[in-house]
Amino acid sequence: MRALVRALYRIRVQGLASLPEGGALLVANHLSHVDALLIGAALWPRHVRFLMHRSFFRMPVIGTLAARLGAIPVASEDSAERKAESLRWAADLAASGGKVCIFSEGGISRSGTLLPFARGVETIARDARVPIVPVALDRVWGSIFSFSGRRFFWKRPRRVPYPVDVALGEPMPFDSERWQVRDAVAALVARTREERAPRTRSLAWRFLRRARQNASSEAACEAGGARIGYGRLLREALLLRSVLLRTLAPAERVGVLLPPGQDALLAHAALALCGRACSRSCRAGSSRGGSIRCATAASRRP
Repeated sequence: MRALVRALYRIRVQGLASLPEGGALLVANHLSHVDALLIGAALWPRHVRFLMHRSFFRMPVIGTLAARLGAIPVASEDSAERKAESLRWAADLAASGGKVCIFSEGGISRSGTLLPFARGVETIARDARVPIVPVALDRVWGSIFSFSGRRFFWKRPRRVPYPVDVALGEPMPFDSERWQVRDAVAALVARTREERAPRTRSLAWRFLRRARQNASSEAACEAGGARIGYGRLLREALLLRSVLLRTLAPAERVGVLLPPGQDALLAHAALALCGRACSRSCRAGSSRGGSIRCATAASRRP
């Protein structure tokens, strides 16, 4: 399996020295159906036991493979007793010196973004009293096993072997809160992207290229159903950019104080086109080392 995965994916591993010698709970983001295989291949010859949705064990071939790999079945629809049994099984394995990995989002991301983490990570780590190791998968979104293009499978691979990053962070205390672990995973994803930035050009350059190539395609969708296409997003971002360039001082730092949605997306796109780095959910005037101007929905249209 490792040879097959290595033939289909070019895996770049970072932070492998951070993995403890003894038991540990690895917590990773979930972007595709092959995430467990990618992590397993990246950490070989260390054997990792994964928590896997119970339905996979009923599938031909996949169920046999999961059982042979020692995966631990669990499902959100399980009874409280059955869930507790699976989590206790995982904790016992970690406490006895094994490496256990959980995809704490509870499912594969349908948008490529990091979802909220469930409580299972806290339960396992505190019962086993083992360190928590954040694991970040990056560039997996867009592969044929991810939900990019609104479907799993049946997509043409962009390249073979497909490049993937697997990054491990510094171990965290066993009593860390789930939001702290989620922040650590998000920071790892950001770090891997920053390290690739010199080779992949700026965010603004990539946004411009993508928007021009996909002007008629959907760029984002809000929970309420509102949608915005790449063409409209690019036009409005360029309009807002012209306003911001006239308003902001050359060295002024920028914070965005907006709820998640199209206005926040537009503000971030415009600031990227201005060549500015911005911080989300900042408090106006509370930045270290300089003042902050907040881009608001009121300045959406010139």
